Amino acid sequence: MPRLHHRYHHNHSINHSLTNFQRKPHVPVHQDIFNHPVSRLPHRQPIRSIDTSSSTEDLWRYAWETDLPANSEIIDDPTVPVPGANLPRREWCILNRFRSGAGQRAASLHQWGYTDNPLCICGTTQTMSHIVDSYPVYKFEGGLASPHTTSDSAVEWLRHSCIR
Repeated sequence: MPRLHHRYHHNHSINHSLTNFQRKPHVPVHQDIFNHPVSRLPHRQPIRSIDTSSSTEDLWRYAWETDLPANSEIIDDPTVPVPGANLPRREWCILNRFRSGAGQRAASLHQWGYTDNPLCICGTTQTMSHIVDSYPVYKFEGGLASPHTTSDSAVEWLRHSCIR
């Protein structure tokens, strides 16, 4: 199941549960959720902090617009599943690594302290966008927007890419 689709159902389920608990003040968990103690970890968002007055789609769109993820320009509507949901798991994972820019490339491994060198064998910093945009061996015409469409040529390219 695509991650966005999964997140929608997860948030929908949470909203439904919170609304249900709100209507039943006699249920023990009602006190824990609606008359909760002060949060000890301000960077965490407990379930009680979820806005239940807006639709899940509106909340998702707001979160997307206030903190744009990497390569967000290739996504038209964050509430609609992205192309490729029907791909085999391997290709789906590789495609999403390119979409998010989060693959295990030399630049990431260097940033995480696993390697001493962030460079590709061609001498450029090796990132996911470098591989799809300019690495001579695996470059895909049209940049990241092209594999995102999951055309036949894009799927074939994913199958033969250096990403695992």
